[in-house]
Amino acid sequence: MSSAKLKNNGGISKPFTPHATAKVPTIKNQTSSFEIPILGFGSGTAWYGANEGERKTNLKNSVKMAVKCGVHHIDCAEMYNNQEVVGDAIKEILNENNDLQREHLFVTSKIAQGSRNPNDVISSVHKTIADLNVGYLDLLLIHSPFGKPCPLIDTWKAMERLVDDGFVRHIGVSNHRIQDLQEILNSSKHRPVMNQVECHPALPQLKLKQFCEANDIIMASYGNLLPITRKPKECDPLNKTLTNIASKKKSINEGHLLLRWQLSNHRVAITTTSKESRLSEYLKSVEDGNNITGDDIENNALIDQSMGGTYFRAFWEKQYNGLIE
Repeated sequence: MSSAKLKNNGGISKPFTPHATAKVPTIKNQTSSFEIPILGFGSGTAWYGANEGERKTNLKNSVKMAVKCGVHHIDCAEMYNNQEVVGDAIKEILNENNDLQREHLFVTSKIAQGSRNPNDVISSVHKTIADLNVGYLDLLLIHSPFGKPCPLIDTWKAMERLVDDGFVRHIGVSNHRIQDLQEILNSSKHRPVMNQVECHPALPQLKLKQFCEANDIIMASYGNLLPITRKPKECDPLNKTLTNIASKKKSINEGHLLLRWQLSNHRVAITTTSKESRLSEYLKSVEDGNNITGDDIENNALIDQSMGGTYFRAFWEKQYNGLIE
């Protein structure tokens, strides 16, 4: 499918422009025009594998709720098999809010493992753009480097074509290791602007963070609340520390501390919920943006020490083959 067959505002993608109703600060990298809200609403984990009725109601309503609350960064993926539902929500959002335009939303999607061959990249991204009703993507990621359906750099070159043709503004990766990033950096025309990975105090990814910072790649984290929602037993020392800190502070809880740990370490946090009250709690964590406050320094020091160097991975365990650095 040629680029000309898909209309996207005349082939011109517009830079993301925060709207007055946005409640989430942005972060920029140093060497390009890449700017992204530091809190993103994920459309995957909570609805992955849900039946069609749940996707059409809960997911659509949740995306609309997130934007209404001021979270204008929407994180999607081909693998989630729900982008048409997210697209219906985006269409309704823009139709119901005359002052809100496409460029006020930051929309990310990810190429599934089975779509990594160059020809498949082009066609699958065109379908993603159509399903999401967005005209172009603000950010396109490779969902994972695993499986090797084709050389990683071949996938990357196809993504670069989409940037050059105006269908994608920025490109990056997800779940990529240092060696994967280095492979892309060695041969890329457009450098990756982001690596979205599992990250939390029980998997701080310190070596990866150092590499990304040295190469001006912003890290985004998913699984931010995993220590308290999915692995409480394994994270008992961490969770005791979080509870102890929260008990001494007013108006914060363990989830707030985990999100502040991410944001004050200059990472973008991807999270999700179907409850407006919980999303409002998440928004409290972004009031100081990526600025490191005195409380952050004190709290993060306790949090970093709590696991005693014992870390674990909850996603892609087999593919990473024990790598937890």
